[in-house]
Amino acid sequence: MKSLQRIAALLAGLFMSAGFTQADDYWIPEWRGQPGTTWAVWDDWIDNPQQMPSDHFIANPGVLTPPHATADPNSAFLMDSWTDVLGVNRWNVLHIVEDAALGFYLDNYDRNWLEKRVWIQITFDSDQAKPTAFYVRAGYPDQVVSTRIPAESVGSTELPGWVTAAYEFRLQPNPLWEEILLEFAWQGTDSSKHSAYVDQVVIDTLVDVELLPGDFDLDGDVDGADFLVWQRGESPEPLSASDLADWEANFGTVVQQTSLTGVPEPPACQMLIFCLSAIFLLKIFNRIMGTGSFGISKPC
Repeated sequence: MKSLQRIAALLAGLFMSAGFTQADDYWIPEWRGQPGTTWAVWDDWIDNPQQMPSDHFIANPGVLTPPHATADPNSAFLMDSWTDVLGVNRWNVLHIVEDAALGFYLDNYDRNWLEKRVWIQITFDSDQAKPTAFYVRAGYPDQVVSTRIPAESVGSTELPGWVTAAYEFRLQPNPLWEEILLEFAWQGTDSSKHSAYVDQVVIDTLVDVELLPGDFDLDGDVDGADFLVWQRGESPEPLSASDLADWEANFGTVVQQTSLTGVPEPPACQMLIFCLSAIFLLKIFNRIMGTGSFGISKPC
């Protein structure tokens, strides 16, 4: 019954207002709440976490699926409370064991935009394993691209026994979806500190578009769909001659895009990865088919 109540609380949190702020939400990006943004918070992790919806999720229209986290139930454990080396106690802490990791799936605006910014805040026990890298799989209409991004903090807030660190990276062009795997590692010699203890993760995203005159549906090109938007009176100046002139002058124009730096996955392996369980997706560097990075698989 307790688990059911907790899950119900998580789902209810999806509909909370954008004004809600978590206690450790220190490094808020200046663009939060603007058009093209999403905001998700994981704080009250659930037992046996194979798929964890965010406690709170705020998005503008266009995002199809609320984000969720995944973890191997044999490698990630919910602790009702965890007391750090300084005696500070925190509730509902996720314990990530050595050689395991925590993954997040983020849906996206299905539009042909140039860039997506990802801003991640992680609150973790500062005396244990720390974030070292993000493994990102980004889905595009014709391929899935994988890359490893070092976890270089852009800011942090020291707490008694804990730290909230912020990280930022960009995906170019904007993918349809992405999976982000958090890798943790201990840099010292104490073998008892190889696990990570995570209290909270906050993820903000922003998609950026290069506006084209006449691109009324903001999908990166000017085509017949934009004319229909004008006909419905939904362009910037409804049914105006100037908006129609912009559409006529730029009809057929497409925003030029760049590519995400990474390794395209072979098509056959994409299907294999899609069919495997979340456990497969959560094995890090030396655990995925011997390749050394999340989502970069051996040629089939």
